[in-house]
Amino acid sequence: MGTSMQGCLDTVLKAAEDTYEKCSHATRRVLTGIENTCCRSIISKTRTRSALLVGLDNAGKTSVLCCLPPVRDKLHRWMVANDVEELFTAPTTSMQLVTFKQARSSQHRCHRRAIVSWRIWDCSGQGRYRSLWMSYCSQVQAVIFVVDVTDVDRVAIARRELHTLYAHPALKALPLLILANKCDGSTATPLKPPEGGAKAPLNAEAVKAALNLETLQLHLRLDLKVIETSAESGKGVETAFQWVTDKVRW
Repeated sequence: MGTSMQGCLDTVLKAAEDTYEKCSHATRRVLTGIENTCCRSIISKTRTRSALLVGLDNAGKTSVLCCLPPVRDKLHRWMVANDVEELFTAPTTSMQLVTFKQARSSQHRCHRRAIVSWRIWDCSGQGRYRSLWMSYCSQVQAVIFVVDVTDVDRVAIARRELHTLYAHPALKALPLLILANKCDGSTATPLKPPEGGAKAPLNAEAVKAALNLETLQLHLRLDLKVIETSAESGKGVETAFQWVTDKVRW
C-alpha cells in the first residue's frame, strides 16, 4: 500500500514538474517577444539617426528644411530670444548640420515612445562642393534628394549626381526620399515643354522618369518615394519627413 502511495505521489510530482517547465518555457518566450518589440522601444525611446540632404544648387533644400514644424519652431524661439523679426535663407556653402526630433507614426509598435532624433547634413549643391557629398555617405541612414521642378534644363545633371552618389557602397539599401520641390500650385506637367514659352515644371511622375529612378530601385532594391513639396506653402513637407522617419532603420 505504501509503495503504491509513493508511486502515485511520484507521478503527481513528475506531472507538476513537467507542467511547471512548460509554463516557464512559455513565459520565457512571451518575455523574449516583449523585449524584442515593445520593451526595446521603451528602454531606448529615442534613437539618433542621420540623413544626407542634397540636390543641385537653388533646389530649395534649406528652405524645405526650415519649413518643417520642429525646425521652424526652433528658429522661432531663436528669433524671439535674439529679438530678430525676420530670417532669410542664404545659399549653403559647404555644409550645415540641422537637428530636430520626430516621432514615428502609429503603424509602429510603441509609437508614442519611438522618436527619431534627426541629424540632417544639409550639403551645398554648388558644383565645386558636390564631391563632398561622398564624405558623409558612411555616416547616414537615409538620403533626401531635392529636385527643383522648375529647373527642367538641369534635370539631367541632377540624375547624374544622384546615380553617382548611389554608386557609393555605404548607401546600398538605404531609404531614398526624392522631394519634387517648388510645386507652388502651378500645374506641373511632364517633360514636354509648352509651345512658345518656358518649360513647364515637372510633376512627380516626370521627376521619377527624368531621374531614372526605376533603374536605381531595381538594382539596389531601395525604399524609394517621390513627394511634391513647396517651402512656400508647406505642401508635402511634413508628409515627406514622416515617410523617411518611418522608413529609417530603427
